[in-house]
Amino acid sequence: MNYFVQREQREYGPYTEGDLRRYLASGHLFPHDLVRREDEQAHRPLSQWMSSAAAPAIPPGAYAPAYLRPQMANGAPLPPNLHWGLVLLFTILTCGFFSMIWMLMQAWWLKQLHPANRSIWLLTASFGITYVASIALSAFSPLVETAPKDPDLSLPIMFFFLGIAVLISLAGLGLFFAAELAMRKEMLTYFNTVENIQLRLNPVLTVFVGMYYLQYHMSRIVEWKKTGALAP
Repeated sequence: MNYFVQREQREYGPYTEGDLRRYLASGHLFPHDLVRREDEQAHRPLSQWMSSAAAPAIPPGAYAPAYLRPQMANGAPLPPNLHWGLVLLFTILTCGFFSMIWMLMQAWWLKQLHPANRSIWLLTASFGITYVASIALSAFSPLVETAPKDPDLSLPIMFFFLGIAVLISLAGLGLFFAAELAMRKEMLTYFNTVENIQLRLNPVLTVFVGMYYLQYHMSRIVEWKKTGALAP
């Protein structure tokens, strides 16, 4: 007997009972998902067709396609997929500009995975503070250049602008590190609960290697979703 799954006013299938049990066990289907049997017109919750306890256990890393195209169990798209080495290369070639764009893409994907996340706002604030500070300091640089002409004002002005630059840099850096740790927390929360692949992310590597370390694991997730094999 075949079954059809309804989600967002669209119907997918046909699937066998074995397919449904595998999808249920892997987290690609949920007990509340609407399902109909091919000889019926009415959709009923999957829990009425079968018990989730009866679904076979699937080890971490096993893969069941999500409605004919790889996606996350909650319907979010796959994470940004680019080898971390290429991300590093493009960052160097663009003098760091590519890294800002790519990290915002990572944070935006996490927001689709977990809408309540705050990493994208922390990251945006970090980049925004740094950018505004650089413009402000450029605007006031003529004052610093003319300060030596007045010996009484030169040292106070130099220290004033230096202090502002240091404080702004520290604030931007602090927000940046906070964003990286928030991204780590969001990935760990999702991939150890909703789709439990027993993900482990080192906090030290997250802070000091950051985007490249997270990208390595995002690429692992993409490969798992497409092939069923979860690389170590």
